[in-house]
Amino acid sequence: EKRNIYLSSKPPSWLLCTICQGLATEPTQANCCGNVYCNKCIQTWKQRSDTCPTCRSTPQSDPKFELFSDRNVRRQINNLVTLCSNASKGCDAKVELSQLEQHLNSKNGCEFQNTDCSYRCGKRIPRHRVPNHQRDECPLRPSTCKYCKIKSTHQDISGDHAQVCLLLPLPCPNKCGKEAIPRRDLPAHQGVCPREKVDCPFQQLGCKEKLLRKDLAMHEEQNMSHHLKLTYTKVTDVGRKNEELERKNEELERKNEELERKNEELDRRTEELERKNEELERKNEELDAMDKKLKKIVKPL
Repeated sequence: EKRNIYLSSKPPSWLLCTICQGLATEPTQANCCGNVYCNKCIQTWKQRSDTCPTCRSTPQSDPKFELFSDRNVRRQINNLVTLCSNASKGCDAKVELSQLEQHLNSKNGCEFQNTDCSYRCGKRIPRHRVPNHQRDECPLRPSTCKYCKIKSTHQDISGDHAQVCLLLPLPCPNKCGKEAIPRRDLPAHQGVCPREKVDCPFQQLGCKEKLLRKDLAMHEEQNMSHHLKLTYTKVTDVGRKNEELERKNEELERKNEELERKNEELDRRTEELERKNEELERKNEELDAMDKKLKKIVKPL
């Protein structure tokens, strides 16, 4: 990760890359002129030219244009004192350049350095704000429903779970004034709620009124005559239908008796046919016997 570097004092010019004029990164020296370059800068240069960018020596010159990693420059650069990369955010630490990464990324390092939330919510926050973020802000922080005690993330507890928690207190949907009714008890409450809309008890008799439960007694008192008329009409209608059913029942009984008589007649005729059939079988047997006797008499002749 690229860092902003704020040196506490101007560095010596021999620690700077001759090409980009910044502190040499992976310092590389040309042995032909002794100048120092960033390794990336000089390698990019060599893709375009085989001459030294400073003294124009070539690999055939004397001294030759050759490169080597400069450990001394690297060591001197690492010993430079720099302000923290988060100085503009409030960090006043001064560290050697070699210690900057440790200062920024160690567990107890710079409190202004952005770091990932350990609950993997995707947020990057300054290290000093991590406790506050994980306690009060992170949507994936552990959370417990204070009503049913189920455990999940804050996002789930305050979102999907809140829509189904059976112990979550809710106000009466009819606005009767009763608050904090557990969701699982709402059906039972609506069964007695004075502001629940209900059918008139005489609904099956024809009264179509739908009114608040608290107004039911007054409705029954004010409409007693009407309800009595409905009751009389219903009773009369039921009586008429009962008479019709009795008439139809009598008709069915009469038809059943007729069917039973016909069934008895069929039984009698069946018995008569069976008796005649037995008589025919007996006569057939007699004829067969006579036929055999005739054959015995005719055969000798």
